Amino acid sequence: MKLNLGCGNNYLQGYVNVDRVPGVADIVYDLDVFPYPWPDNSWTKF
Repeated sequence: MKLNLGCGNNYLQGYVNVDRVPGVADIVYDLDVFPYPWPDNSWTKF
């Protein structure tokens, strides 16, 4: 899994796009909150 953290309006194809503001993100999540909503060691690039 490749993550685009804090994507805003910068949607990247082939990535899971994450932002706390609803819009173009695949996952709406506040990255200040732990634990994150995906399993540990499940991403390959961010």
